[in-house]
Amino acid sequence: MYNIPYWKCTVPNLEPDKLLMKRKENRFNNAKMEDKIKLIEEMIPFYGYRARKDGNISKEELTALSVIQKQYNFKTKTILTADFYKELYSFAPIFKEAIEKDRQKFAKLEQEKLEKKKNPKPPTKSKSQENNESIEALFNL
Repeated sequence: MYNIPYWKCTVPNLEPDKLLMKRKENRFNNAKMEDKIKLIEEMIPFYGYRARKDGNISKEELTALSVIQKQYNFKTKTILTADFYKELYSFAPIFKEAIEKDRQKFAKLEQEKLEKKKNPKPPTKSKSQENNESIEALFNL
């Protein structure tokens, strides 16, 4: 549901999931440059900054990443690397606003599912039913 490390939502000081982090690293390393930028842009809002998530890093996003890097004392200094992405993911703070926004989005999707169940679309006629009705109408049956 959230794009933050699950271990941040459970027991305090829980060790990061090494398998998950390896998968994140592999996904990043195997992505095209535009997709790498999108992965990084997806994380920026968790730190309280805006990002367009369009695969083109803007000056504002670079500034935000620089501030984040210093504020959280990242070991990695080069931004578009797997190590930087892993640190960005690992240190992602959990902002109540972001969680609430995701909860509202999830609740809306659930409500839409319920509405569809309550008000299903009327069944459509099959081609054979339409053909039969056309024949009946043609011969006034």
